[in-house]
Amino acid sequence: MAAPGANSGDKYNDLLDRESQLIADYTQHARDLVKAATSRISNRSTIGEAAANRLKIDAEVAGLLRTAENLCTLTRRIRELWIVGALRASGAGDAEAESKIRSDVAPLLAQLEGMQQATRTRDLGKYGTYQTTPTGGPVPQQQSQHSQQSQQTQQTSQQSQSQPPTSETAAP
Repeated sequence: MAAPGANSGDKYNDLLDRESQLIADYTQHARDLVKAATSRISNRSTIGEAAANRLKIDAEVAGLLRTAENLCTLTRRIRELWIVGALRASGAGDAEAESKIRSDVAPLLAQLEGMQQATRTRDLGKYGTYQTTPTGGPVPQQQSQHSQQSQQTQQTSQQSQSQPPTSETAAP
C-alpha cells in the first residue's frame, strides 16, 4: 500500500476522505448533543446524573465546534488548491514571473513619467520656478493676447488710481 500523499492524486483523495470523515464526526456530535439535551428526567434522577448529562452536553458542543472549525480549515485548503493550484518549490518560476511583471509595468511607468514631466513643465515658469496666480494656484496654461492686454491695462489703471495727484496734473 502506498504512503498517503505519495502522488498528487492521493493528496486530493486524502482531502476528500478527510472531508467525509469530518462531516461524519459533525453529524455524530450533533446527534449525541440532541440525545443528551432531550433525555428524560425522572423523579428518581440524582444531582450526579444531571451533572453528568451537563458534562456530556458540554463535551458534544465542544466537539461540534471543533469539527466545524476543522471543516472550515479544510474548505479553505481546498479553495487554495483550487484557485492557486498545487504549491511550487521555492524559487521555481520566479525569474519568469519577474520578467513578465517588468514587461507589463514598463510601458505604464513610462506613460506616468511622461504625464508627470508634462505637468511639471506646465507648472514651472520661465526660469524654472513655480509660478502662481494671486489666489495661489498655478498659472493657467494659455492666455490669449487680448486677456493679457486687458490685465495689463487693469494693473496700470489700479496703479494710477492708487497714486495721489501731483501738482503738475492738478488744475490751478
